[in-house]
Amino acid sequence: MHRSIKFTKQFKKQFRKRKQDPKWYPIFHNPLPEAIDPRGRTPWEFIIACLINDDPIPDYFYVHALEGLSDLKHQIKRQLNNPQLTIIILELHFDSHSGDHLLVFVPTEEIVFFGWYWDT
Repeated sequence: MHRSIKFTKQFKKQFRKRKQDPKWYPIFHNPLPEAIDPRGRTPWEFIIACLINDDPIPDYFYVHALEGLSDLKHQIKRQLNNPQLTIIILELHFDSHSGDHLLVFVPTEEIVFFGWYWDT
């Protein structure tokens, strides 16, 4: 099964900023450790491929649920035109369990919504 990717407005804004931020350079340009991805993809490329193809995301990325964020849930329900949909918001660390480069995303059966990035 292939999913499509959708971006919230907030994500699109932040994406442009992060692509130019030197602190985020490794996420978009440096390959993952070979033990994680022998193909040498960047963390961004690897995660996109996992989400589109519905492949499992390795523990390296520490995917976990986030509570709250009702604004993001409401925005996604509105975009899907389904106010009854149960939304589970997930977060991952691009640079391992203790990393500071985070991605908030919401997978549904057919679509993955990207909410935003941030640095902690």
